[in-house]
Amino acid sequence: MIFKRFESNHSGRDLVVGDVHGHFSKLQKALNAVQFDPQKDRLFSVGDLIDRGPQSEQVLEWLARP
Repeated sequence: MIFKRFESNHSGRDLVVGDVHGHFSKLQKALNAVQFDPQKDRLFSVGDLIDRGPQSEQVLEWLARP
């Protein structure tokens, strides 16, 4: 099994999301609800991201950002 380790995020929060299933608007709504700040917070995505929802392309574009 391969593990990826990350340094601690001292400037913000680390959030984990999974099972988005191509529903970008639901992902965005959830991130807005917790006031996600891409300048200091990190989002780790796991699970099914794009397999059946109508906004799979938007999910991939958003997650490809640094």
